[in-house]
Amino acid sequence: MSQEKVDQKKELKKNRKKIVKKNKRNAIIGSVCGIIVTLGIVGWLGYSGYTKYETYKAENATTTAIDLSAITDYEGTITTVQSDDADETTTSDDTEETTASDDASSEDAE
Repeated sequence: MSQEKVDQKKELKKNRKKIVKKNKRNAIIGSVCGIIVTLGIVGWLGYSGYTKYETYKAENATTTAIDLSAITDYEGTITTVQSDDADETTTSDDTEETTASDDASSEDAE
């Protein structure tokens, strides 16, 4: 071997720790940069897809008309029936009170 090759090998042995450390650092930096770029691309694609979906949804919105008149009429009849029942109960309660007071006054008179 030539003297140059011998000197190179000596240098490599001497700086082996520095070289291994540098290679590991470069590998880690490359991995981190690759992950950041990948996340950026995926995020950009997701955001673009979402905005296109929202635009499509706003442009193609459909409305459905529902006729609720039958339910409203039904609720109106329920309220009317309940108020009629309430009037009947009040009337019968008044009649019983009047009868009870008449019985008490007739007992006092005797």
